[in-house]
Amino acid sequence: MALRFVPILAVLLAVPAWAGGPDPDLPAVSPKGKWRVLTPDDATSTSRCIGRPETPLCAAETIVACFERTDKELCRIGMGRAPGQEYYDFGLKGGSGWKVYYQVVSAVRLAETDIPPKLRHPDEWRVVPGDIRIVIRKRRCWIAKDGREKCETGPLTQIHYFLRPVPGGMWRMVNKFSPRVD
Repeated sequence: MALRFVPILAVLLAVPAWAGGPDPDLPAVSPKGKWRVLTPDDATSTSRCIGRPETPLCAAETIVACFERTDKELCRIGMGRAPGQEYYDFGLKGGSGWKVYYQVVSAVRLAETDIPPKLRHPDEWRVVPGDIRIVIRKRRCWIAKDGREKCETGPLTQIHYFLRPVPGGMWRMVNKFSPRVD
């Protein structure tokens, strides 16, 4: 009778310990009502890894900061490009007196069936199975002349960031898009 369980035990022992468990690369979804903050300054921002894309979330936060701060060096880092290979040239610097509140809405490692057709490019922007998609919801606010914080109204912006590991233990953005909100 005990020999019947030997094949089952062998299969269980052959399965890696991480199989079926949470994916360590996926960040937790933000709890309802809990917001992270991005400002023009790292010291007053929630993230402690902007400019160091050591995780998929750090890479996504680096890209959010790249665009909000109009900082082409952060864009270069977040896209995994070598120095001198900047992709964006904003022609201006980010100002002060603003905040971006953001939440992680979802995070998933993509399977072939999860990839939208418009992201199957034959170039460097191609999204492939195994990439991670992090959806971030954000709202931009600023300090008005009366000293009070004012925020954008209307639907919140949701951006899908597609991230991939690169040699050296870092991550980079391979694509992003904002679905149309009707």
